[in-house]
Amino acid sequence: MTAQKNRQQAFWEQAGEDGYGETMFNNTFVEQHIRSTIWDEAIKTAKLLELNSDSRVLELGCGDGTFAVTTLAKNFASIDGYDRSVSAIKRCNTLYKSKALHFHVSNVIELDYAPGQYWDGAFLMGFLHHVKEKAAVIVSRLAKVAPLVVVVDPNGDNPIRKTLELLPSYRQAGEDSFRLNELKSIFSLYGYELVSQNQVSVVPPFTPTFLLPPMIYLEKIIESNRILKKISSTYILGFKRVG
Repeated sequence: MTAQKNRQQAFWEQAGEDGYGETMFNNTFVEQHIRSTIWDEAIKTAKLLELNSDSRVLELGCGDGTFAVTTLAKNFASIDGYDRSVSAIKRCNTLYKSKALHFHVSNVIELDYAPGQYWDGAFLMGFLHHVKEKAAVIVSRLAKVAPLVVVVDPNGDNPIRKTLELLPSYRQAGEDSFRLNELKSIFSLYGYELVSQNQVSVVPPFTPTFLLPPMIYLEKIIESNRILKKISSTYILGFKRVG
């Protein structure tokens, strides 16, 4: 493992101990707004894919389990979350007790599923761009166990985003966003078709509290305009395996 990879792993282990919200957002108000905006759209996409309350779902790169607990558990019958961070999964299993929730420590890059394992759908929530060089391997294995996939990932077609990824803080976290065509190409290689696409969120995670109201106002203007919407920070994509 390279020094850079070691630093990234150490960063996420610490985030697992502290809680991802503490690590990723400037304050709880910004965290709540961004997460509710993105997570609500992710669930809408899942329903477009016809996942429902009886569905068993998988989350790769589940982190500290917040999305699984607050959102997936309210919408689906059973959730399996996988993450390589020992501290994050320990936090999940300590804080969250439910027969519907199952959290596992695993190097998701190397995760090969057991014969007979199957889920109705999978969620990749801000995960793939952290493992960009191994994304194709992950999707190839996922195609064997989940016919429907919701992908939430930063908008790599936005030049502002790509510029931010040059900053040390972004590099430390292993941020390397995809262009939309890159994601479509990877999934199509393994029989998936893009059936739902949306772009949401403009508010940066480092927004000060006093700037949040005007940023939300600006966000609504941008998201209501078909052209301006392209600068939104996050892709919400729904893939269906057709081959």
